[in-house]
Amino acid sequence: MHYDKELTYHGSYSPANVQLDIPGEGWSGRSKLHIAQAKPDIVLGYARFDVFNDSLTPQFHVTFDSVTVLTAVAPCQYILPASVTSTITPPSGCSIQTLSRFMHDGTLPQLSIIPNPTSGNISITSTSDLGEVSVAVYDMLGVKRSVGSLSLGKNSPAKLMLPVGNGVYDVRVSSAEKNWDLRVVVSK
Repeated sequence: MHYDKELTYHGSYSPANVQLDIPGEGWSGRSKLHIAQAKPDIVLGYARFDVFNDSLTPQFHVTFDSVTVLTAVAPCQYILPASVTSTITPPSGCSIQTLSRFMHDGTLPQLSIIPNPTSGNISITSTSDLGEVSVAVYDMLGVKRSVGSLSLGKNSPAKLMLPVGNGVYDVRVSSAEKNWDLRVVVSK
């Protein structure tokens, strides 16, 4: 079996959960399998992979490409079928890249405010693409001073106008999966 190296391979198993990989016969992108007493037209096993949506590859491939039939006596010639390729498509949708990145390497998006302190205009930057987020600004008494939305792309600053008065403000950025609380000082 060949598979794209971007996939994290955890092994192949029979329907009874018996490992099918031959020890010492696997390397990155390929594993040799042993399937005893194979019968046609039934499921012989399952290959287990971790698939992450943070790759540049939109689809991954697994190819079952060769067969060796082991018998003491071969009464007939075996003709191999054409190789079979399965396509694995990672999940997509709201916040899937953030979730995938977290599961892959344990990182969550980090947000920052520039400049801080400020005279009133700031930029919010994210280390990941968050898409449309809501932004609420609170004063130190907890009074909501403004609310709006921004589009936060990876390392692409989004401008935000703060209230006109001097002081310390809390900026809450909310996406579909997480809230971030940031603090900024306004000094004019």
